[in-house]
Amino acid sequence: MIVFSYNKDDDGEIHFEKKHGVSIQEVEEFVLRTEKLINERQDESIEAIGKLNSGRYLLVAYRKIKRKDYLEYFIITAYDLYDETLKNLINKKIK
Repeated sequence: MIVFSYNKDDDGEIHFEKKHGVSIQEVEEFVLRTEKLINERQDESIEAIGKLNSGRYLLVAYRKIKRKDYLEYFIITAYDLYDETLKNLINKKIK
Protein backbone atom coordinates (compact mmCIF):
# COMPACT_ATOMS: atom_id res chain seq x y z
CA MET A 1 0.00 0.00 0.00
CA ILE A 2 1.17 3.54 -0.75
CA VAL A 3 0.36 6.54 1.45
CA PHE A 4 1.06 10.22 0.78
CA SER A 5 1.68 12.86 3.43
CA TYR A 6 2.42 16.53 2.87
CA ASN A 7 4.47 19.34 4.35
CA LYS A 8 2.09 21.92 5.80
CA ASP A 9 2.60 25.58 6.61
CA ASP A 10 1.94 26.97 10.09
CA ASP A 11 -1.67 27.66 9.13
CA GLY A 12 -2.23 23.98 8.27
CA GLU A 13 -2.36 24.52 4.49
CA ILE A 14 -0.40 22.19 2.22
CA HIS A 15 2.71 24.15 1.30
CA PHE A 16 2.99 23.40 -2.41
CA GLU A 17 -0.73 23.95 -3.10
CA LYS A 18 -0.86 27.32 -1.36
CA LYS A 19 2.53 28.73 -2.30
CA HIS A 20 3.17 27.18 -5.74
CA GLY A 21 -0.26 26.30 -7.14
CA VAL A 22 0.55 22.61 -7.62
CA SER A 23 -2.31 20.23 -6.83
CA ILE A 24 -2.19 17.03 -4.79
CA GLN A 25 -3.33 15.12 -7.88
CA GLU A 26 -0.44 16.51 -9.93
CA VAL A 27 2.08 15.55 -7.25
CA GLU A 28 0.68 12.03 -6.95
CA GLU A 29 0.72 11.63 -10.76
CA PHE A 30 4.30 12.87 -10.78
CA VAL A 31 5.51 10.48 -8.08
CA LEU A 32 3.63 7.39 -9.27
CA ARG A 33 3.33 7.69 -13.06
CA THR A 34 5.78 10.24 -14.45
CA GLU A 35 9.21 9.36 -15.79
CA LYS A 36 11.63 11.62 -14.03
CA LEU A 37 15.27 12.46 -13.41
CA ILE A 38 16.12 11.85 -9.76
CA ASN A 39 18.77 13.30 -7.49
CA GLU A 40 19.15 11.58 -4.11
CA ARG A 41 20.41 14.12 -1.58
CA GLN A 42 22.73 13.51 1.38
CA ASP A 43 19.81 13.87 3.80
CA GLU A 44 18.16 10.93 1.97
CA SER A 45 15.42 13.08 0.48
CA ILE A 46 14.83 13.04 -3.25
CA GLU A 47 14.64 15.87 -5.76
CA ALA A 48 13.07 14.89 -9.03
CA ILE A 49 12.29 16.78 -12.21
CA GLY A 50 9.88 15.67 -14.89
CA LYS A 51 7.01 16.49 -17.20
CA LEU A 52 3.37 15.66 -16.42
CA ASN A 53 1.00 14.36 -19.10
CA SER A 54 -0.49 17.87 -19.15
CA GLY A 55 2.88 19.24 -20.30
CA ARG A 56 3.66 20.95 -16.99
CA TYR A 57 7.27 20.63 -15.84
CA LEU A 58 7.74 20.15 -12.09
CA LEU A 59 10.45 19.80 -9.51
CA VAL A 60 9.24 17.70 -6.57
CA ALA A 61 11.18 17.17 -3.35
CA TYR A 62 10.09 14.23 -1.20
CA ARG A 63 11.09 11.45 1.13
CA LYS A 64 10.34 7.81 0.45
CA ILE A 65 9.76 6.12 3.81
CA LYS A 66 9.39 2.35 4.14
CA ARG A 67 6.96 1.64 6.98
CA LYS A 68 6.14 -1.79 8.37
CA ASP A 69 2.95 -2.26 6.32
CA TYR A 70 3.16 0.44 3.67
CA LEU A 71 5.32 2.82 1.67
CA GLU A 72 4.95 6.51 2.52
CA TYR A 73 5.84 9.41 0.26
CA PHE A 74 6.27 12.58 2.33
CA ILE A 75 6.08 15.49 -0.11
CA ILE A 76 8.27 18.38 1.01
CA THR A 77 7.50 20.76 -1.86
CA ALA A 78 6.62 20.91 -5.55
CA TYR A 79 6.86 23.79 -7.97
CA ASP A 80 7.02 24.67 -11.64
CA LEU A 81 10.31 24.19 -13.40
CA TYR A 82 11.12 27.20 -15.58
CA ASP A 83 14.78 26.53 -16.38
CA GLU A 84 14.94 25.87 -20.14
CA THR A 85 18.20 23.93 -19.85
CA LEU A 86 16.58 21.47 -17.43
CA LYS A 87 13.46 21.21 -19.59
CA ASN A 88 15.63 20.34 -22.59
CA LEU A 89 17.48 17.74 -20.51
CA ILE A 90 14.18 16.13 -19.48
CA ASN A 91 13.02 16.04 -23.10
CA LYS A 92 16.28 14.39 -24.23
CA LYS A 93 16.57 11.86 -21.40
CA ILE A 94 12.91 10.92 -21.00
CA LYS A 95 10.96 9.96 -24.09
